[in-house]
Amino acid sequence: MTLHFTSRDHSVRARIKALHDRHALLDAQLHDEERRAAPDAARVRSLKRRKLRLKDEIAHHTRAALGGAPIQQGA
Repeated sequence: MTLHFTSRDHSVRARIKALHDRHALLDAQLHDEERRAAPDAARVRSLKRRKLRLKDEIAHHTRAALGGAPIQQGA
């Protein structure tokens, strides 16, 4: 069986990858902030909110790419 990907498929995959990359960057920034001697609580909250928004956006694009199929948790 041969799968054929359209340019839209590639752009969606690229978008999801970019979102994952941004999520990983925020995760690293959050980790660094939390390891400081006196973490900035407002910055920690902001980073966590931004990570959650990205996670939601990743889930949205992933569901759309799968044609609305539910996402399996823990996969």
